[in-house]
Amino acid sequence: MHDIQSIIDGLADAVFIYRPVTAEVVYVNKFCSQTYGYSNKELMSQGLRLILSDTDDYGVIEESIERQKAEKFKRLTFERKIQNTKGDHLWGEISISQVMVKGEQYHLVSLRNTTAEKKAIEALEDRELLLDSINHNISEGVYRSYSKGGLIYANDAFAKMFGYDSAEEIMKVKSLDLYAKPKDRKGVTPTVLELGYRSNVETHFKRKDGSTFWGLNSFVLTSDHDGNDIFDGAVRDITVERESQQKIEENQRILESINRNISEGLYRSYSKGGLIYANDAFAKMFGYDSAEEIMKVKSLDLYAKPKDRKGVTPTVLELGYRSNVETHFKRKDGSTFWGLNSFVLTSDHDGNDIFDGAVRDVSSEKMAAEKLNSLNNELVERNFELDQLVYKTSHDLRSPLRSMLGLTNLMKVENSSLDVNYFEKIEDRILKMDGFIKSMLDYSRASRLELKKERVDFKDLIAECIANLEYLDGFQEFTIIQNYHNNIATTYLDRLRLAIVFSNIISNAFKYRKTNTKKCMLKIDLKIENQLLKIVFEDNGIGIAKKYLNNVFDMFYRATEISEGSGLGMYIVKQALDKLNGNIRVESKLRVGTKIFIEIPEMSI
Repeated sequence: MHDIQSIIDGLADAVFIYRPVTAEVVYVNKFCSQTYGYSNKELMSQGLRLILSDTDDYGVIEESIERQKAEKFKRLTFERKIQNTKGDHLWGEISISQVMVKGEQYHLVSLRNTTAEKKAIEALEDRELLLDSINHNISEGVYRSYSKGGLIYANDAFAKMFGYDSAEEIMKVKSLDLYAKPKDRKGVTPTVLELGYRSNVETHFKRKDGSTFWGLNSFVLTSDHDGNDIFDGAVRDITVERESQQKIEENQRILESINRNISEGLYRSYSKGGLIYANDAFAKMFGYDSAEEIMKVKSLDLYAKPKDRKGVTPTVLELGYRSNVETHFKRKDGSTFWGLNSFVLTSDHDGNDIFDGAVRDVSSEKMAAEKLNSLNNELVERNFELDQLVYKTSHDLRSPLRSMLGLTNLMKVENSSLDVNYFEKIEDRILKMDGFIKSMLDYSRASRLELKKERVDFKDLIAECIANLEYLDGFQEFTIIQNYHNNIATTYLDRLRLAIVFSNIISNAFKYRKTNTKKCMLKIDLKIENQLLKIVFEDNGIGIAKKYLNNVFDMFYRATEISEGSGLGMYIVKQALDKLNGNIRVESKLRVGTKIFIEIPEMSI
């Protein structure tokens, strides 16, 4: 036994010797006491039970020893939690063997502290779990390959990125086949040897289906147990980012080109004042040499009247923008100009209200508009004067004509000895001139005068039109029938233009009557439906050929060869109706008669 004790004292494990017959500890080596902090006396009295964290484990060990006896196991091994005098919980491997000393059986129990190994294994398992989780959950493709080519490992994301169904499938693919250009696949270059890694190398890769994509390839150079150079790396698909960046760069170039070449002044400023950005055109517009110079100027100093510089008004808050605000600005030299200011309200990263806008110099346009307005006012005044002239001239011309006409009629009656044909010819020429002057007067009134809403009595209106024609030869045999529906008698319209319409249509019906019949007539129907005045003129005159109907409203157009009128009548009717927002339609049949349909909206009272 003494020899065994000497050997045991030299071991780096805690060792107990049990005598099964007496169930006592007969020996504990020094290492046990030194390692776990218990005294030799405590260990001899309680043995392994003292060190076990869970005393129930001791019963399990005793059962195992009994089974060892029965089944004659040479060695039993357990892993159990143990503790020292400080209360630290450790892991220990317990081995129990049977030894014979001088014919007597003993149990040799060794206890090896495996805490460090246990922790290392757990840490390794945790790392493996973490690595497995990363490899399966990150979007980057993770790989390991030989530097000369050939994949050793790839995660699912790597396979998917290259269009393969699984990591196993892509592992069979040659490394060169994963590149759009195989020459881009470089091995251990001098740079890689020097640095030991490469980061974010932009690489053009090729998928299984032949399509390509751009990826950032990062890897470190390492080696396996056999000394082979290994690349451990990751690939991130940047195709979308690359395309977006290209679009951003292209847009930036376009923006820079716009800023340099457009004539509008572009700016960004704080809503409370202070320029953040201005293009060269903006600086030039305000008379400054550069954008940098104008950026130092206070916003209020750019306005002819500083009060015109308004911040975030309720209107801007509601709409989020303002368009074409006519603003009086001030240049560096103190001169002023007019500009159209348009801007949108936005904010920067710090939440400050920002105006992004553009200014267009409209000084020349404004001067031109003012000049045009002045000319328009002058033109209105000249037109008024012209209207007065036309009216007075027409009146002055018609007065002597009508007197002459009256005299010729008297002479025909009182001087029967004179040749009546001469008087008739004189009368005819006078009538033509009178009709033309009247047409010119009607046209002037219809096109120039403003609308005037007044009460119109249709019977009075038609009576006036008839009175102007009564002196004409043959008018007494011309019958005019008036029909008023829905108790219509009066309405509110522009009486002057309505009189022009009625006068010309009634006059045409008389002029183009059938002179070979005594039953010449014109029927006028009037009614109001849904605040719409509807008038129908129907005569039994010579009619109009179908081919001429589309031209009856043209200026100076005559729809019949026997017409000796001015050709202005129906043109003036159309002009008058356009002013009244009315419309007109003509139906006619040659040698049968003509029907004219008119609709005019009533003017509100």
